[in-house]
Amino acid sequence: MNYVIQNKAVIFCLLVLTTAGCQMPNVQPFADATAQLRQAVITTGNLTIAAMRATPYTDDESNVIPLNSENHPANRLTDIWAERTRAMDTLVNYSDSLAQVVDAGKSAEKTASNLVNSISNIADTMTGGEGFSDETGALATLIVKYGVQLKAAHAVDQAVTAAHPVIAGIGKIVKKDLSSLAILYNNEYVDILDNIDEEYGVRNTYRMDLIKKVTVARVDMLEADFSNESVAEVSKIEKLLAATEKDHQEFTAKMQAAKTNHHEGQRAFATAINAVDFWIAAHKELHLAIRENRRPNVQLLLTAIQEVKIAVDNVREH
Repeated sequence: MNYVIQNKAVIFCLLVLTTAGCQMPNVQPFADATAQLRQAVITTGNLTIAAMRATPYTDDESNVIPLNSENHPANRLTDIWAERTRAMDTLVNYSDSLAQVVDAGKSAEKTASNLVNSISNIADTMTGGEGFSDETGALATLIVKYGVQLKAAHAVDQAVTAAHPVIAGIGKIVKKDLSSLAILYNNEYVDILDNIDEEYGVRNTYRMDLIKKVTVARVDMLEADFSNESVAEVSKIEKLLAATEKDHQEFTAKMQAAKTNHHEGQRAFATAINAVDFWIAAHKELHLAIRENRRPNVQLLLTAIQEVKIAVDNVREH
């Protein structure tokens, strides 16, 4: 995955503002929402990494891979997801820079210069890396194609409009990677649930056998008119069954927690994917907000991000 994006187009978006000479709207809400989206995307990645750490992995020789091993899948995913974090950092930097330069208005020349340097430094630190999506080539094509339109823009709303296909292309890659992570997360929890079943399987079978036996014994006790022998048999089985209760409660709690994590994690991924769609839509609408000198509408985006937070909070620690 290579997210070394040529920032000349973005830089131009910022510099055209320095000659605007007119009052600009407040686009900080979009910048704030972008920062929150970054955190939501990163958090969903962390959910999958945590699930992978909760699942035992073995090598080709059936040896358990230590959690601190660089070969552990969770650690490999951590390295991959760090690349996504850097990509989201660039988007946050873009939105923050845009908001700051718009806010600075006529006096933005020095500010814009500093921001351009900041963006360039971030781009220099980003390196190619392994990842899920195979669409970075298409993104590079978009950058080349719409970079020409960006350079020809004479107003910031035009520049944002020209930049939008690139922004949408980045969003598409983020969505595809989130979808891939959601599949990984689901697979991990299928394994986690199976492992819990296997851990308690023999004891659960024993408990079920006792429940069947005590049911039969109670019928026999009634038919025997509560003879001493039948009452003793029921009492013996009930004591054995009671001894399994603590273990059964532990199994039930583990299974319920895992099912909750599975469900809420899936909800977090689905909502995060929707949030990316809302973010793309908010950016598309941004040029109208700038042209009409009004705040951009990011309410749907913020609502989706809040839903991601709620779902993530409902996922318990392993």
